Amino acid sequence: MPEHSRRLEARTPDRAQAGQPDSRKDRVGDSAQDGTAQSVVLLRQQACVELSALRAMLASQRDVDEAVAPYLTVLARTIARMGSTAQRLEGELARMRHHAYHDALTGLPNRGLLLDRLDRALAQAARRDGHVAVLMLDLDDFKLVNDRFGHGVGDQLLQGVARRLEGATRDADTVCRYGGDEFVILLPEVDGRRGAVAVAQKVQASLSGPFLVNGYSITVGACIGIAVHPMDGAAPSHLLQRADVAMYGAKVDPTRRHLLQACERPPGSIAGRRARSLR
Repeated sequence: MPEHSRRLEARTPDRAQAGQPDSRKDRVGDSAQDGTAQSVVLLRQQACVELSALRAMLASQRDVDEAVAPYLTVLARTIARMGSTAQRLEGELARMRHHAYHDALTGLPNRGLLLDRLDRALAQAARRDGHVAVLMLDLDDFKLVNDRFGHGVGDQLLQGVARRLEGATRDADTVCRYGGDEFVILLPEVDGRRGAVAVAQKVQASLSGPFLVNGYSITVGACIGIAVHPMDGAAPSHLLQRADVAMYGAKVDPTRRHLLQACERPPGSIAGRRARSLR
């Protein structure tokens, strides 16, 4: 049986698989959005304080001039509306921030949020003399899934993969949908190469079972490329590029599910690229 046929199967399952939305919080925000959000929060808080004070005054001063009381009541209602509007704006800003830094299909962090967290992780590792790992993952034969079952099933499969990747990693790690059927896992604190390989093996195991989507059971594998700071590079672009090179090295040899990338020359040098297999 051809390799892709072994990895891609379709049959009627016993039950459907349901994915859960991403519960991880966005830890980065644009400065302008943050400033606007803070202003909205202050407006809502001020409206609540003013409204409470006005209501207390109306309740305590029973002999308030009858001509003044209606205006005070209108003012109280106006302040209440301001607070309600500010609360709605606060919610809208939070949703805008989430959409700006997360993938719409899977709910995972997008490239922008990944790069921000990678920058932070590398800075922290430099201070603590620690290690940071980047795992780049590409699904096997994902195009066949779209061609055979349609893009709707393909989208649901990506959502299922996202949930399994989250389940195979820690809360401190970042699982990013890098584009198409590619994912990147950032390990901000890892026990060098050995720790990165252990996570890659755990990820492979999490993807080994079939995905039940729309009445189909789909088995799909993945290739993983690994790059570890500081051995494989100090800059985010270097680590991502070297993990990408290792991933495609793993795709060339189907007997190797993940490769650890090591470079003797800068990432632009093809001759300097070599991948060491860690099965």
